[in-house]
Amino acid sequence: MKKYLAPVLKFAAAASLAVAFVSNSASAGYIIGHINAEESLSDTVELGTELTLNACGSGLATSLNLDAVSYDSYYDVCGGINNLANFTFNWTVYFDSNNNGTLDNIERYVLPKIVYTVAGVAISTVETGISNYISTVGTYFVGLNVTVNPDSTELFLYDGNSGFIEGGANYNSDSTPDLFSLTVTPSSVPEPAAAFLLLPGLIFMARRQQRRRATARSAA
Repeated sequence: MKKYLAPVLKFAAAASLAVAFVSNSASAGYIIGHINAEESLSDTVELGTELTLNACGSGLATSLNLDAVSYDSYYDVCGGINNLANFTFNWTVYFDSNNNGTLDNIERYVLPKIVYTVAGVAISTVETGISNYISTVGTYFVGLNVTVNPDSTELFLYDGNSGFIEGGANYNSDSTPDLFSLTVTPSSVPEPAAAFLLLPGLIFMARRQQRRRATARSAA
């Protein structure tokens, strides 16, 4: 299967849901297909910087053989499908507060998490740092849910074909054990809020330096 992978980003996870893709081509008839949920992002991110969430590897895999195990064509959401208006990308981010280093199905119900919902856009960014969900260093786990609605959605593909996904499609890579593991590292530059906490000390040091200079001048 052809997979799209953006430069400097690491492939993270792949999962799929079988759907019926009906081509508008009279000769093609019914085509079996899978909607894939594939996320890719950096292994690490520095606290206080933006994290890029990339779902470009997600897409539609098709085959003329209804019993096919492999697929003849793959149309990723960034380079193979013309319009993503009916696609929704839900990013679930878990914080490994227990420092287990892994995430099983039971832990998904109890660990802190947040869902970033992005409609019609495969690449998005989220802020990290104070006042954001990713607010501390440590290990996080990221899962991707791809939803195609309504129940009968027409897809226009870049090779000129078009067709319908019947019954809609919804797949969540969060239902598999292979979530992407993200390490958040300390910030090399103090965040504005952290720098503000240093302000009183800086003022005190400046005033003390001024007093020393004034004392030195009066002594002279």
